[in-house]
Amino acid sequence: AEAAAGLVETLARAMHFAHERGIVHRDLKPGNILLGRAEGGGRRAEGAEDSLPGSALLPPPSALSPKVTDFGLAKRLG
Repeated sequence: AEAAAGLVETLARAMHFAHERGIVHRDLKPGNILLGRAEGGGRRAEGAEDSLPGSALLPPPSALSPKVTDFGLAKRLG
């Protein structure tokens, strides 16, 4: 729950930053949020083998960096 709250806080700060500059996203939804690996984050999935597609490094929730995407419907106010 703490990691999820941290992700939401990061997204709220990003939207606040845009709003302060007069930009409204107008289509913010889970599909327009990408989760990337924060610098230095990651661990090998338990029991993963190198030949399996799921064997990539999986970051713990605290090492995720959310990115807001798809500003296609965004509007500049003012």
